[in-house]
Amino acid sequence: MLKRIVFAMFVGGLAAVSFAYAQDAENLPDPDACTESAPEVCMVLGEYEMSLDKFSTPPGPRVAQALAYFEKACEGKSAKGCRSAADASRKLPKTYPGARDLRPALIFYKKACALDEAESCGLAGALALDQDAHDDNKPNCLMAETLWVRGCSMDDYLSCQEVSKMYSNGCLNYRHPNHVEKDLKKAEAYRDKICELGGRSAYCRYRYKGRGG
Repeated sequence: MLKRIVFAMFVGGLAAVSFAYAQDAENLPDPDACTESAPEVCMVLGEYEMSLDKFSTPPGPRVAQALAYFEKACEGKSAKGCRSAADASRKLPKTYPGARDLRPALIFYKKACALDEAESCGLAGALALDQDAHDDNKPNCLMAETLWVRGCSMDDYLSCQEVSKMYSNGCLNYRHPNHVEKDLKKAEAYRDKICELGGRSAYCRYRYKGRGG
């Protein structure tokens, strides 16, 4: 009896979800209205497609459609659109074309970073060090440095943390054209910024002891 009740509740829940999505579909803007001059329309359509992907069998087509909408929003200078395009490109199922290619994600994160989406700077910096995100299959420390410095200037914690580590240890051999040299003064400056952003490391506790931090 209990199993029947649970099953009925499950089916009822699915029916309610389906009805809700059907209502949402009726209120969606016309896909033809998704243009570079109307990125907000593209975002609505893209987010709707992403919300439906969990019900797709097999998964993938909805994410791919969402990616197309987000890409159009990105072309319209929407920072959120670029970030969403990068995220969607990384959520494509492994069997889907382009799913293992990190290069589009790096491109979209970089565009979002340039449009002042701070977290994207941190994510782009991490991908810049992944050889699979580059045509030449080589990590790019200089690119990561630039992205993290920009992200940290906008108070992105990850960016500050990663660029501090980079300056503490250096990045790649000095003979490499994209290397970054160790710079302990810069590393300390960025550690201080981490503390200002609420870092709770032993360094921050010592550094700001007696300052009310």
